[in-house]
Amino acid sequence: PMIIGPHETGKISIIANNSTLGPVEDFMAINSDQLADEIGINLTMNGSEIDFALSGNLPSYLGENTYTVIEDIYVDAGEYSYIDAGTQILFDGNYTMYIEGTIVVSGTETDSVKFDNLDPEAIGEMNWNGFVFTNVGSESSLNYISITGVHSEGPTDDDHPRAVLKLENSNPNISNINLFQNEALKCIHLVGSSPNISNFIINNAGGDGINVKDGAPTITNGVIKNGGYNGIYNNCLLYTSDA
Repeated sequence: PMIIGPHETGKISIIANNSTLGPVEDFMAINSDQLADEIGINLTMNGSEIDFALSGNLPSYLGENTYTVIEDIYVDAGEYSYIDAGTQILFDGNYTMYIEGTIVVSGTETDSVKFDNLDPEAIGEMNWNGFVFTNVGSESSLNYISITGVHSEGPTDDDHPRAVLKLENSNPNISNINLFQNEALKCIHLVGSSPNISNFIINNAGGDGINVKDGAPTITNGVIKNGGYNGIYNNCLLYTSDA
């Protein structure tokens, strides 16, 4: 066993055997005179033959690479994830990205971060299902990203947000974002949210470009075109400039 003394820190190596594919579960016991018996941490992982596969909780850092999403992915409350410029995240099915913690997507003008389907020919329910932000603060940001290929037109529930970006009680900073060729009743759906959204293009939204329900978002310098319904549908206080 590894011993970590009082007021000390240590790194615990977790070695995965890649001869086993699919879900794997284990338990790491923590023994201390100051803790109850049988205290520990449940460990889970999903072995895959796919290089750079993503499922479940996102790591704290995603360096520039192309990743394949094979299940719903999350940033849980209290967790942090940083996605580097040039990264591509490709969804192999109708999966959703859920954000309840802090996420920083840091694309650049010349090297954006791209979210799309793995299969460029995917249609209907084979397409990925968009983002859901819940109780996310202004320390989260999306900068220089492109979002393509979302199909989110099912019934309204937690598994079908019916939006490309759905924000519930969330205020991230969103800038230099390009949303195109998505199918959703609401491309950006704001519920009780007051984000800053600037320098954006929404093209072929399918429904409303931005749908606002409660909150006081600030929306500046945007283009919304070729949508199915409203450019911006609003039933609350809204600050706009050149949108």
